[in-house]
Formats: sequence, structure tokens, C-alpha cells
Amino acid sequence: MSIKLASIMAVDLGGGIGLNGDLPWMRNKADMLWFKDATLHKQVIVSPTTYDSIPSGLPERHVTIARRQCKDETRETYLKELVGDAWVYQGIDESNLPIVIGGKKVYESFEPETVTKFITVIPGRHEADTKVDLGRLFDKENWDVRFMGGSINHDQYCYLIILDRKGEDQLHHGVVEQVNKHFEPYVKLTLKEGIILKPGCHGVAKINEIVAIPKNCTGVFSIRLSLAKKGLYTSGQLFRRNWIGYPEIVITNKELTTIELPAGAEIGELGLVNAQYRG
Repeated sequence: MSIKLASIMAVDLGGGIGLNGDLPWMRNKADMLWFKDATLHKQVIVSPTTYDSIPSGLPERHVTIARRQCKDETRETYLKELVGDAWVYQGIDESNLPIVIGGKKVYESFEPETVTKFITVIPGRHEADTKVDLGRLFDKENWDVRFMGGSINHDQYCYLIILDRKGEDQLHHGVVEQVNKHFEPYVKLTLKEGIILKPGCHGVAKINEIVAIPKNCTGVFSIRLSLAKKGLYTSGQLFRRNWIGYPEIVITNKELTTIELPAGAEIGELGLVNAQYRG
């Protein structure tokens, strides 16, 4: 049986994943609770530096530390040495894979074997000295969207995107309960650029967030109620299935006064139709 892996990562809207050996943002409780539940009692593959940066370590997981890079010429042997014991430990099947948790070089090293990505997106752009290429991370030519949802913990918001490598169509029974515990099928949308709308005029709202619509769902945008009361409306735009990108949403000012919204303003949310996560 060929070895297949999953990966779990938190990234901000600028591609940042690390700063001085730690996270670039203040600890996001919603993300931390998700990470804990998603990796509990599973095998995790981690670099020495990332492992040392976790204050409490990783109790109740089977930790495998990747101490050297995986070279192509010794790849098969190396992978069997690295994760072979996990297949016995975990009773691995395609619904319960070993999870790569970082850092950047480890993600890149095991990219060829990675068939599922669990990506938590943290709002905003933060100072970071370690970044990933978002275009490559969310490459729609090689990945299908399995799930997208915002955190149920609204005090510290983040959202989750699950990608499957095209042609793999993985089962995720090992995390179904955890996904539904922490996320629901919607995403808050904020403005990438400020916008000024004169009375009766239309405008295009460019959105900060990367949106990933699952292949079995349709995305429906709803403008924020407070903005609707001010006179802003949208045509109820739909987003097609298995779509990844930055939305652009047409909005209309139906009031008699000019409405101005700054960059970063929350404009509404994208909900998903028929989006219950079943793994």
C-alpha cells in the first residue's frame, strides 16, 4: 500500500505561518481547539523546530519527528522508516491518515504524499518571517474542495478549508465529529479595498478572503443586515461548486446619500447550501 498523508496548517491572508519560531498572530482559541481535537490520538509528523516551539508538547499523540529532508532517491525507504510504525499504532486506513503539522520545509517535503489538506485561515495579515505561496496552497488545478466553514466560536473567528487531491476523493471519518463541533458552513467576508457608492450607483466589492466552495455545494452571499438597513443591496449572487478564489460582489446603493465603506469592513457572509459535513 502506498503511503498517504494529510496536513494541517494555519495561515493568514498574507500567507504567513510563522514568526521567530512561533505563530505570527495572538493565539486564536478557535484554531487551537480545532487543532487539538483533529490531531488527538493520531500520528503527527513534525520538524524538531516546530515541536520545540509547542510549550506543552503534543501529549496523547504519536509524535514522529522528521529530522532530515526526504530525498527523492531514498524516498520510499525513508517514508517507510518514518511512518511505518504508525500503520500499526493507528490502524491506518484512508479515513484516518498520519498528519503533517509543520514547519514549512516539512510541508514541502511531504507534499507529494499529501492527499488531504486541513487549512485554517486566520483573518488579517500579520508580520511573518515564514510564508507559503497561497496560489500553490490552494491550487485549484490539483485540489478539490471538500469543506469550507467558519468557526462556531465567534469571539476568535477563523475559517477552515478542507482540500482533497484530485482523483483521490478521500474519506475523513476520523475528523467528521471534530469538524462539525468547531465549524459551520459559512464564512465572513471583508473588503480588500474601500468603496464609495453614490446614490443609485453600483459598485464591485473586492473581498479579502479566499473562498473555497465544496464540489457538492453552492455558495450564496448575504449582505450584512446593518448595511442593508443603510441601503446597500446585492443581487444574491451564487458561487459555483468546487470554486476557489477571491470573490468580487456587485452591490448597489439604493439610498439618497453616498455610502462609504473602508478596507477591512465586514460586508456580509457567504453561506453554503446543502453543506453538512459528512467526511
